[in-house]
Parts: sequence; C-alpha cells; structure tokens
Amino acid sequence: MKRYVRTHIHHGGADYSCSALLPADLQPALRARLADYASATITLGRGEQLARRGEPFRNLYLIVQGAFKLVHVGEGGGEQIVSFHGLRNLIGLDGFATRVHATDLVALQSSMVCEFPIAAIEALAGTSQLALRWR
Repeated sequence: MKRYVRTHIHHGGADYSCSALLPADLQPALRARLADYASATITLGRGEQLARRGEPFRNLYLIVQGAFKLVHVGEGGGEQIVSFHGLRNLIGLDGFATRVHATDLVALQSSMVCEFPIAAIEALAGTSQLALRWR
C-alpha cells in the first residue's frame, strides 16, 4: 500500500502556497487566519489515496497541484466515479454529515494538497468573521 508524504508548510516563498490559492475575495485578515490553519502539505503519486471510504472525517484539502477523482466503491467492489477535481478545488467535504468519508479520494497524477483540520475550520466558522465563498 502506498502512503502519502506529509511535510510541514513553510509560509511564503512557495509558488503553490496554501495562502496563494485561497479565494481572492477573502478579507486579508481572514485569508491570513485560514492560511495559518493549514497544518501540512501532502504529496501523492498517481493512484494514491488521500482518504478512504469509511475513514473518520478530520480534514479538508485544498488542491495545490494535480487532480483527484472521488470514487464510490460498491458492495461488489465495482467503482463509480462521483466527481473530478483540480487546482484550487476543496475536497473531502463528503464527510461533513456523517463524520466519515463516503468516497475514496484518489490522485489522478502527481498531486499536492494543503490539509486543513476540520476542528480549526469549525472553530473559525463559529466566529462572525467567516464569510467564505470557495471558488
């Protein structure tokens, strides 16, 4: 089984930093707070899974490089592609309602994501400052 590599984010300098890919219409203070919540960048190779169906929902992911497919695996093991996602897309949202991922998140090519712990995002959402419009 392939595993993804987790590295700490170094703010500023990287061409594909998490803060550079957040929506441009966010207030600067909110943009800075969200960027600070990014806990890691995760690099995956083609075919590697970022999350699996049935795993606990703990993070949201912002695609910084590459592309992903969300796949539902049926009872008989057959795969059904639910959606495709690319640069600047937020993925991992399938776990909000049940707190468990409903799909597999699979890299279609070499990819990198910024990881945002859901607990931090929910804490920020509880403040009156959050008016996110993800694009």
